[in-house]
Amino acid sequence: MSAGKEVWQRNNCHTCHQMYGLGGYLGPDLTNIMSKPGRTDAYIKGIITSGVKQMPAFQLSDKELTDLLFF
Repeated sequence: MSAGKEVWQRNNCHTCHQMYGLGGYLGPDLTNIMSKPGRTDAYIKGIITSGVKQMPAFQLSDKELTDLLFF
């Protein structure tokens, strides 16, 4: 989990997204994002690598993406 937290912090995800009540308000709260229907690993990875609306595309390795999703 610490590797995913490191990816989260290094890419400043907290400036736009909240987790457990901490972080920004520009993007959606990601506390329970994986529990929503249709939110598979592939779906979330696609959003991160492609970007959507105001969120930029991030160039992360497969390991970084997996670690981030595990976090």
